[in-house]
Amino acid sequence: MRCKFLIYSLLIVSILILGCTDKGVEKDSGVIDEKKSTDKIAENKVIDAKKTVQPKNIVENKKSNINNQIQLVNPNSNGVSVGLTDVNVVLPLSNIPLQEVGKPFQDSTFGTTLIRLGDANPGELFRHEYSQLQAFNKESSLVLLNTAEGLAVYDVNTLAKVYSFNFPVNAPRWNPINPDEMIHFDENGDASSNGNVLVVLQKTNVRTGVTENIFTFPSEYERVAGSNSWEELSRDGKWLAAYLERSDRTRDIVAFNLESKKIGAVLTNSGGFGRNSGSCLEASQYEPNWVAASPLGNYLVVQWNRDGLGVCEGVEVFDIEEGDYLGHVASHRGHSDTGIDENGKEIYVTTSFSNDLLITLTEFPGRTGFSAPETAYGKIILSPGWYHMDHLSCKGPKGICVVSGGYGENGKPGDEPFSDEVYLVYTSGTAQDNRENSNAMVRRLSHIRSTACDYYHQAHPSISQDGSFVIFASDWGNCENGSDSYIIDLRNKDISVPK
Repeated sequence: MRCKFLIYSLLIVSILILGCTDKGVEKDSGVIDEKKSTDKIAENKVIDAKKTVQPKNIVENKKSNINNQIQLVNPNSNGVSVGLTDVNVVLPLSNIPLQEVGKPFQDSTFGTTLIRLGDANPGELFRHEYSQLQAFNKESSLVLLNTAEGLAVYDVNTLAKVYSFNFPVNAPRWNPINPDEMIHFDENGDASSNGNVLVVLQKTNVRTGVTENIFTFPSEYERVAGSNSWEELSRDGKWLAAYLERSDRTRDIVAFNLESKKIGAVLTNSGGFGRNSGSCLEASQYEPNWVAASPLGNYLVVQWNRDGLGVCEGVEVFDIEEGDYLGHVASHRGHSDTGIDENGKEIYVTTSFSNDLLITLTEFPGRTGFSAPETAYGKIILSPGWYHMDHLSCKGPKGICVVSGGYGENGKPGDEPFSDEVYLVYTSGTAQDNRENSNAMVRRLSHIRSTACDYYHQAHPSISQDGSFVIFASDWGNCENGSDSYIIDLRNKDISVPK
């Protein structure tokens, strides 16, 4: 999992400890190359939308701007075919020295073009956050990065800094229908006139620097558990989910509709988180690892810290408006993502285990009657081998996920197919246990070249909405280096299902 940065400030990067699980340990992040930051950086201005007339240059979240905004992008099928599609060939690691920032270079083994985005000092970061979080805005023109000075937005083409958060925020993520806007919670520090701390949802325009309040949650809610709540909005920008703490320190899972500015499903701690029975009422260890809206906004998805197919176990799915339990899409909390398959259906993709490691897919809303935890999935789309699926992202075009593969304790990079690789896997493919991948569909894109010596030296690959870029992190084989993001440039390349 991940322990995402919860509060950002230009001067202070702090962590709000609210049930953070095994998502990693936070640390200060990397250095910004100010020589490249020639564009004017937007200044921060905070506006209370309830009291102030909105500036004309701010795009409002009106109903007409949100309805029918889900654009299910197909993988680009024009241009030169990119990557290697053979699932069996072993690709030894080639010797590529550490490259200059911003200068494209080739990974000749795969025939792909990479660009290093930053030059973090030793022990620091200049990298994106995590696989499940979209690093790029809607147009793939801006990228969100963690740096030594906090969270910042950079121009993908010039690497100029466009915006920095110089005030604390929780769980920032891109608005999927507005390329200039980020949605986030405030810092959990403001209070009403009676002294109660409030939870406020906000939006920030990274071009103008204007921040507006979208919604203030009922006063019984005092804090947002930022890490548990830091997932993507539905792709129409309409729904998000949050894990909110009440004044009595109990917590609820809450769905919120940004179009109507109304709360949807509320799964309360006192009500057994939507199940009204079972063991989640008995102990505090029943915490969600994350809560999210499904990609098309039909479902509220909860990944629990406890494995199983029972109440408050595995990955449960609820109606996003009413809160009715609909099924499970997995029996465990493994690395995973939600996405959209080649037919436009909402899916959950994760790892499963049999004789070998498997990448599996299940359509939402899942099932209520899986026969056993080890077979609680819809189908296998790849059997990459042990260690060869660390993290994945399905945030891009229909039918594609990007995956990072590691290698075993006694292995080495490039010693097996998918070892130390970033690769695409296609949801239309099928596979069987024991690396029976003759009907699997992949495009293998690059070696990672990172030691993975700590959490933020792992690759955590992610893919842009339109498939123009894949981003991953690497220390380029030296743990003493900082951790930098690299992008694989897929613009004008054929990334369609291999034939």
